[in-house]
Amino acid sequence: MATRESKAISKSLLSSKSHQPVELDHDEITKVNSELNTPEYWRKHVKFSLQTPVDDFIQGSMLEFHIPFPSYWESMNDFSTRTVPVTPNSTEYRNVKQWMNSTIQKHKGNVGGEFSHYLKSSITRIQNAKLYLKYFLKQQEYAHEKKDIELYLFHGCPESVVDTIIEKGFDPRKSKFDGMFGLGVYLADLSSKSNQYSKCKLHDSASCKVCEKKLFLCRALIGDPYFTKVAMRYAKEPPLNKDSVIALSRKDVPDSAVEYREYIFYDKDVVYPEYVISYQLQ
Repeated sequence: MATRESKAISKSLLSSKSHQPVELDHDEITKVNSELNTPEYWRKHVKFSLQTPVDDFIQGSMLEFHIPFPSYWESMNDFSTRTVPVTPNSTEYRNVKQWMNSTIQKHKGNVGGEFSHYLKSSITRIQNAKLYLKYFLKQQEYAHEKKDIELYLFHGCPESVVDTIIEKGFDPRKSKFDGMFGLGVYLADLSSKSNQYSKCKLHDSASCKVCEKKLFLCRALIGDPYFTKVAMRYAKEPPLNKDSVIALSRKDVPDSAVEYREYIFYDKDVVYPEYVISYQLQ
């Protein structure tokens, strides 16, 4: 399945204060359209390959609905959930490790701690057949509409909810209604951004360098995204005819509300948690 270009992005942004459109100026629109809204951009800057391309499926082990799982997964013959340790000397492990360490940035106020790299104790692949079936069907729907751009993005959360996410996936209703972009699943293309929300169990701290923490690496379908530079508090869904929200970074738009780019999804079935990574800050 080839990744295709999504539709043109929205030129107006919703203001959380006035609920009126906030227009980007011509230069901002031109920059966003030319740099962000192409499959080539996502492939180069966000998406990365594991043992095979993300959209390269095989007709091997499938369920009765003929859902092809990624070729590097172990055989799945029922609707079970399996957690598979990724071998440290494998290409899969090296790619995830490289992606983690290559997406570290310094954050204002050192939120999430000061560190230069991660020490990893384990990387586990999540093979949840029920969740993947829902994700696959959504992917097919988006492909039919020619908007099936798939990314790998990070998600950080307290350790207390990790097992629930592995078994049941993400639930936008569990996020904060008054959060910057409302009730959504928040992902990032920077591991250091998601690390800010990954708190150790013992100290309840995102900057702890003593304890092991956990981070998710997820598949995500952005569909036809709505680009914004302002907050959208109390949102329950993306704007009309849009599938997700991408909050632009200040590198994209200097007066953006967020320092680094954030991706918000209001449909739980368009995000699949494929890896849980145990790590320490170094």
